Amino acid sequence: MKRAVTLAELKAGGYRPSSVREEMRTNLLRLLAAEHGTRELFAGLLGYDETVLPEIENAVLAGHHMVLLGERGQAKSRLIRALVGLLDEAVPAVEGCEIHDDPFSPVCAVCRRRAAAQGGDLGFFTRETMVKPFADAAFALKDGQISEIVESEFGFHVIRLTGIKPGSVKTFEQVRPEVEA
Repeated sequence: MKRAVTLAELKAGGYRPSSVREEMRTNLLRLLAAEHGTRELFAGLLGYDETVLPEIENAVLAGHHMVLLGERGQAKSRLIRALVGLLDEAVPAVEGCEIHDDPFSPVCAVCRRRAAAQGGDLGFFTRETMVKPFADAAFALKDGQISEIVESEFGFHVIRLTGIKPGSVKTFEQVRPEVEA
């Protein structure tokens, strides 16, 4: 699968920024649904299957902070190294940014200026590609209108609708390769 390079490609691919806790939870749920569960993730931790590991799984699923206490030994270190396996291999960052800023909401002044210079234009999008409060406000606007302040999980937004592109229905011939695959 080709890795997204631009912000537009990220959005088109359905990428949604998430916190480390959300990322770990999502990946743990994926592992738990798999045939082998977390056995491979926690391989090498002997004697913890019935005690510590279920508590760790519950803590990750609930998004809790974890403090690992115990005697000297390698179990805590192995456990922490295993938990890193719940993180995504790569996360998008603004190219050339010293702090590897989040492209959806940069905190770096240089990256914010770069985003402002590009106008903050999201291009065309469908209702499903945006979070509900943003989508509801955007799709209630008429061409050229500016919204009131909209609050979403990503912050506060003012939306200016610069164009409407009507939806279209693809013919069977256009989707035949996808259907037959």
